[in-house]
Amino acid sequence: MPEGVDPVGAVEIAERLGVPPGTVRSWHHHRTLPPPAWRLHTAPFWNWPQIVAWAIETGRLPADHPAPPAPPKRLPEIVGLAEIAERFGVSHRSVYDWARGGRLPPHRWVRARTRLWLLSDLDFARKQRSLC
Repeated sequence: MPEGVDPVGAVEIAERLGVPPGTVRSWHHHRTLPPPAWRLHTAPFWNWPQIVAWAIETGRLPADHPAPPAPPKRLPEIVGLAEIAERFGVSHRSVYDWARGGRLPPHRWVRARTRLWLLSDLDFARKQRSLC
């Protein structure tokens, strides 16, 4: 995994901060949370180091909470099945079949039942002609 990159959705934020998922969705709706690092077709995703910094700053985590690795200056692009289908101009079913058949590189994360890839992994796979 890339150092300092840990995508989390509302459910993971709620679990890690010990609050109900509805609270996190409310924070997002009322713009209490920082803006999401990634917006996928399925949902917004944040980078966990950013959430930890916000939670410590707002008193939602104690100031002595262990800090996660610092995020990179530029976050990598993360995609899910819908974004892969859109980018490659194929159906969602085709991408699902690619994933099941091993034609996609292994996903990096599963968040809120959504498989997530680094776009750079897919670009490499495309250059190797394992896609399309």
